Amino acid sequence: MGHKLAQKAIGALTYTIENDPDLDVQRRAVSALHALPDGEGIPALIDIVKTAKNLEVRKQAMSNLRSSRDPRALAFFEDVLK
Repeated sequence: MGHKLAQKAIGALTYTIENDPDLDVQRRAVSALHALPDGEGIPALIDIVKTAKNLEVRKQAMSNLRSSRDPRALAFFEDVLK
C-alpha cells in the first residue's frame, strides 16, 4: 500500500514540475521527491535531470541526487560522465 501511495505522489509531483508555472512550486516538488521514503523518488529525479525544461529545476534535481548517495543516482552520474 505504501508503494502505491508513493507512486501516486510521484505522479502528482512530476506533473507539478512539468506544468506549474511557478518556479518555487516546482522546486518544492523536487524536494518532495527527494524526501520520499526508501529512495522511491530517485528514478523520477533522474528523469527530471534528463527532461526538465527549467535549468534551475534540473540543477536542484542533480543536487538532490548527489546528496542521496543512492546507488541508482551514482550509476546515473557514472553514465553521464562516460
